[in-house]
Amino acid sequence: MEPTIRFCVKQLKALYSMPLTIKSLGLILLLFTFSPVLSGQISFDDDITQDVCPGDMDGIVEITNVVGGVPPYMYSNDNGMTYQMDPEFDNLDTSFFLFKVKDDNGLVSDSVRLSADTPPTAECQQESVALTYDGMAFVAASVFNNGSTDNCNHRLWYKVRRMDASMTCVDPNNPDNDFSDSVKVCCDDLFGSDTILVVFRVYDRDPEEGPVSADTLVDRFSECMVSLAIQDNLPPEIISCPDNTIADCREDLVDLSRFGEPEVRDNCSIADTSYTVLDSITTCRVGKIIRKWVYTDSSGLQDSCSQEITVINSDPFDGTDTFDLRWPSDTTLYGCDLIAASHPDSTGVPFLADDECSQVTYDWDDDVFQFAPDACVKIRRHWTVVDWCQYERGGPRTPANGIWTYTQEIKLLDTIPPLLDGVESLEVLSYAANCDPIMVDVPSITVDDCAD
Repeated sequence: MEPTIRFCVKQLKALYSMPLTIKSLGLILLLFTFSPVLSGQISFDDDITQDVCPGDMDGIVEITNVVGGVPPYMYSNDNGMTYQMDPEFDNLDTSFFLFKVKDDNGLVSDSVRLSADTPPTAECQQESVALTYDGMAFVAASVFNNGSTDNCNHRLWYKVRRMDASMTCVDPNNPDNDFSDSVKVCCDDLFGSDTILVVFRVYDRDPEEGPVSADTLVDRFSECMVSLAIQDNLPPEIISCPDNTIADCREDLVDLSRFGEPEVRDNCSIADTSYTVLDSITTCRVGKIIRKWVYTDSSGLQDSCSQEITVINSDPFDGTDTFDLRWPSDTTLYGCDLIAASHPDSTGVPFLADDECSQVTYDWDDDVFQFAPDACVKIRRHWTVVDWCQYERGGPRTPANGIWTYTQEIKLLDTIPPLLDGVESLEVLSYAANCDPIMVDVPSITVDDCAD
């Protein structure tokens, strides 16, 4: 069995072990070389206890809160080239220094780059922006500044970028979403929360105009994140609305698209279109039709317009026009059943050229004369034609009020002589003296006349 001997190297304050072989006939001197295995790391805080401005050398940085390693510690501000016991470094200019800490065993911390010339302090504020007629807007970085400061009263420069790059709202001058002098917003930002997050950055050195990468002027800026509300305050704009117009009652009043449609635009998009038709068309197919359009955009803003279509009867029924109305002619009837033969079905009715824009009816009233000088019976038939689409109750019975009248004359003539029944030749003998008159009984005679 090979025993193990443990050595404690006090100076290194670490424990090492190795196997050692002991032989029975002598002493073996073991010579070996080894490196210590040091555990743990050193970290620390750096505090700028006094700022320094360009041209001055009064900056002070103090190393505090050292953690890890074995004290006492040594401190360096030149990346470990020299060390000092004092954790405070004074008389510093605006240069950047590399601070390190070394413990009693030689364990060295990572370097920390720091300047006593502190960066500016960014103070930002929430803002809102309204989209313009082209559906976008550019917001200058300076708009987000809310009193940013610098210890040396440097002139400050501002940059801004979107927190998350947009796939659809891309600034062509800043396609990589770098920090730039302004940030672009557009209609696509309205969907969802109507708000985006931006990073506002303040520099105390000139980062130059236009987009710059995130690592430009490291340690010479500070930043804050703030929200930007996007608003669409522009309602849809109706560029043109169909003019009011006149239509004839005989036209198609179902498909109204032939009377035109509005031309409308919006800086973003039309979310909803409402189309309604209100009409006051009568059974005579005249009146008004109101077409109304309401356009609503994604922000709930609206614009509307209306078109009024006046429906008229451009060619109303005219009883004085023989194309529209022809009265039945005067007539003479011959025969026996003259009264039955005088019905309008035989003697004629008015001819009416009626259509969908009129409601024309006729009626008649007869005056019958049984003993006319030129006929057995004479009928004066008084015709009345009314267009109820023109007639106004209580108005005069004239063509101007949709009423036309006419008198038709119908004569009934009997050319068949009456028939006598019971008449026979009768011979009477008189025995009176001197042929004086005598009474004679004559048989009954019946007369059949078709005019009766």
